[in-house]
Amino acid sequence: MSKLVICKTCRTKISEDAKTCPKCGAPNKKRGGCLKVMGYGLIGFFVLLIISAISKQSKDSSSDAGISSRPASSGSARSAVNSINIGDVITTPKFEITVSSLVIRTEVGTDFFKSTAPEGAVYVTIQWEYKNISDKPASSFHTPRIHLKDPKGNKYKRDSGASASFATEVKLDRKIFSDVNPGIKVKDADIFEVSKELLSKGGWRIIIAADKDIEIPIKQ
Repeated sequence: MSKLVICKTCRTKISEDAKTCPKCGAPNKKRGGCLKVMGYGLIGFFVLLIISAISKQSKDSSSDAGISSRPASSGSARSAVNSINIGDVITTPKFEITVSSLVIRTEVGTDFFKSTAPEGAVYVTIQWEYKNISDKPASSFHTPRIHLKDPKGNKYKRDSGASASFATEVKLDRKIFSDVNPGIKVKDADIFEVSKELLSKGGWRIIIAADKDIEIPIKQ
């Protein structure tokens, strides 16, 4: 049921949906005002969509611009993200990051703290390090993190138990709750439990989540 409004000209009660007053013929300004507001709302909505699309495109195109890489054994820099390899020094605005090694194993740890991959699986062991090259401390919530991504785009988190076992083999100085102050370098390692069959199909990548996300292809 439509709402009744007052005609501004003759003060007669008319339907809010009426285009004109049935008594005096004056246009229903209330209805016109609602339509105008709706029109402005639709225009504003489409403007926001356009701005959002432009902003996303700009962000995507600039995300690679802040990343450079260079082979660890030379000083020549390369800016193409797809050319980043294991062993390269990767520089973002806040960090200097290097994935130093990737080794496939079935067992990690020492005799007293050992982890063994289940049947049909392997451990992808990744040793890496990062350095805070900014002029401000980086909190533990904003330091780089490592993931694996399979060919279908699924992200794998590290196996906490196997990673702890592997830490008994290698010397690490990872930060858990402490800030990483400017100029400080942190050595870390992560273990991922992966199906041996799926891994053999190729197309896997290392994902470094930092102030700029980085992908490194795993070459079989």
